[in-house]
Amino acid sequence: MSVFEFVFGLFSIVVSLALTHLLAAVADLIRNRRRVRFSFVHALWMWSAFCVTIGNWAGMWAFRSFPAWPVWSILLMTLVVVACYFICYLVAPETRQEGPIDLPDFHVRERGSYLAAFLTLSLLSLAANPIFHTVAGLTAWLRDSVIASIALTFVIAPMVFKEKWLQVVSAIITAALATYFMAASTNIAGT
Repeated sequence: MSVFEFVFGLFSIVVSLALTHLLAAVADLIRNRRRVRFSFVHALWMWSAFCVTIGNWAGMWAFRSFPAWPVWSILLMTLVVVACYFICYLVAPETRQEGPIDLPDFHVRERGSYLAAFLTLSLLSLAANPIFHTVAGLTAWLRDSVIASIALTFVIAPMVFKEKWLQVVSAIITAALATYFMAASTNIAGT
């Protein structure tokens, strides 16, 4: 087993746990749909969590030819994967056995925690992208750095300002960026 296979296997386990938590929450919301008060904004943040997690996992494929894995590189990539886990965990509402499930209220109460996890991921990405650009290639480095920089703005804004229109715009733009990132990163057949 190569070092990449070992590291990728570890990261795949963490990503699987993150996605399991997120998808189980979505399934619970669907199962309890009669009690759910839907939130378009929160749904976009959940979609963004899914996309950045898949995108970061698939983006690791570019590192399969990494000649060596120093401890710092494993730790940095582990932090990225752990940030994805926290995003998926924190954005997923708990469904109680009884009573309404108010997703707009959940977003208002909990957005600080999951947006902080998105903020952490953006900052980690901005730190990791230049370090790993020689492996992933200049084009991917520029693309991912631009996405992370723009996302940083639209993650901080809804943390600071509470205006509803800004919450909606930030969620839409972040979801679009995350979807693009996922689509670009999962093109592993072409690499």
